Amino acid sequence: MSISEKRRTQLLAGPYTRLLAEHEGAVADFYATLARAVTGAKDFWKDLAKEELMHRIQIDRVADKMVKGEWRFQRPPYQVATVADSIEWLNSRRHHVEQDGISMRDALKAAMEVETNMIEADFFAIVDRDSPTMMEALTSQAINTRSHIKRIQHEARRLKWRIFGGRLKRPKGP
Repeated sequence: MSISEKRRTQLLAGPYTRLLAEHEGAVADFYATLARAVTGAKDFWKDLAKEELMHRIQIDRVADKMVKGEWRFQRPPYQVATVADSIEWLNSRRHHVEQDGISMRDALKAAMEVETNMIEADFFAIVDRDSPTMMEALTSQAINTRSHIKRIQHEARRLKWRIFGGRLKRPKGP
């Protein structure tokens, strides 16, 4: 007995898309926690949290297209445990921030780590890359994530910080 391509996609894609949507939600929750915890940076973190919720909606749209059989699922290059581990780390870190607070520098470092890991692990590579429409959806997610990296870097530069290292030193002299 053979299983239809549509049903196969539904069975395989469901767990991946639910996990990715959960991950985007965990990132949004983490950023919302940072908005409450980091003095003077509420709007910066709230904006990033809102965008992460939009990413979650985009993943839900991709999942709907897969369930309807419009798009084909492709097994991603990463292990599912990678996403699950990231969710666990985000929840643990969020709890830590709620309990102990966090500096802006550490918040920026944590956010940079989250966003960079998503790009490096290619979290959004779950659709068949043969279709230009599907590739556009993947590219959009990756572009948004890279945009977050740039915004985090910009914020660090605005504060005259290196994200990984000490505070920038101004040259001495006239």
